[in-house]
Amino acid sequence: MPVTLSVGVACAPDDARDGSDLIYQADAALYHAKSTGRSRAASAHEVDPNPVFPKATLRRLAASGLVGRDADLEKVSHALAAVSEGKSQWVLFEGGPGLGKTAMLRTVGKNLERDPSLLVVTAAGVKQEEFRPYYLLTQILVALLSAPTVDGAKALATLTPEQTSHLGVILPRVGNGRVDTLDGSDIKRRAAIFETAARLVATLAAATPLALVLDDLQFADESTLFVLRSLMRRADVTLLVCASAMEVLDLSASTQEIPLTRFRARYERELGIACMRLRPLRSPEITTHLNAVFPRLNAPDTLVGQVASTTQGNPLFLSEIIRKLVLDQKVGLAGQEWAIRPLEEGYLPRSLEEIVAQKIDATTTVASCWRMHPHWERTCP
Repeated sequence: MPVTLSVGVACAPDDARDGSDLIYQADAALYHAKSTGRSRAASAHEVDPNPVFPKATLRRLAASGLVGRDADLEKVSHALAAVSEGKSQWVLFEGGPGLGKTAMLRTVGKNLERDPSLLVVTAAGVKQEEFRPYYLLTQILVALLSAPTVDGAKALATLTPEQTSHLGVILPRVGNGRVDTLDGSDIKRRAAIFETAARLVATLAAATPLALVLDDLQFADESTLFVLRSLMRRADVTLLVCASAMEVLDLSASTQEIPLTRFRARYERELGIACMRLRPLRSPEITTHLNAVFPRLNAPDTLVGQVASTTQGNPLFLSEIIRKLVLDQKVGLAGQEWAIRPLEEGYLPRSLEEIVAQKIDATTTVASCWRMHPHWERTCP
């Protein structure tokens, strides 16, 4: 049987500054070796980023270590593959508190940032802004204009005086102060602002696929959402919107309708928004997570059942339980294996709120020791 071998090589510190990135660069070089003839060796410095890094990013996402999220990551992989073919995509992680929306988004964002064929911008919705028009778009534009690979001054110079006035509504420092150039109709004015902002984003991206990583999209203002829709429909920009949002039912009681809710009702099908509702972890996934944190874990058979019942599969609650086990020295190395000691009746907190209360009590105790004892580290347990 004939055997062939492809090899990818990366060297530190020239190709990467940390171990994780070194593996990633070597993986990209391996894809380059395979795509340029197979049965050869390739070095990271000769990699063509356009066809190679999207594939490497897909593989990295699959090996991200997020437990129980394989199906969700697969949808992200499909979206990223479509973006590499010039098709704009929108994916949305949705779920209740503690289900790992931000962790998912952060993992995806970090992997996208390693792809030199993408321009990645990160922003987040802010509850205190109370849906003020354009505030989230302002974050996006400022981040874009500040990106090291973007020539912001050159892009702004392409705007007409009227377009500059429209942009000044969003970025006052950029505006020319001439409100007389603005159209008198509110509807036409908003449309012109949307078009100017979308045109500027396309110019700043300069034919490079743009990835917008947006956390807490449930707090996004309606104007920003409409600009994103305009960008999704443009032929001169390839856009990946990767966002997270809290389920509407879990938001604080408010008589004001959420702009994202209205927007999705009208345009979700048109834009092809892929919504992934994150679910609680199951017992086998909790076992996998515990073994990922503590390799070769030797735990009582009833532990996983206890943890699953207590946390109800909430990833944030699970992480806090693991943290508590470590801090309370309930888990430790026994030779070459991790072992968890038997837990007393009632040891596991019944809710996240109980864990928070315990942390507050612990902080208060340390603060009291600090006031009472100058050398508290020797006298306060």
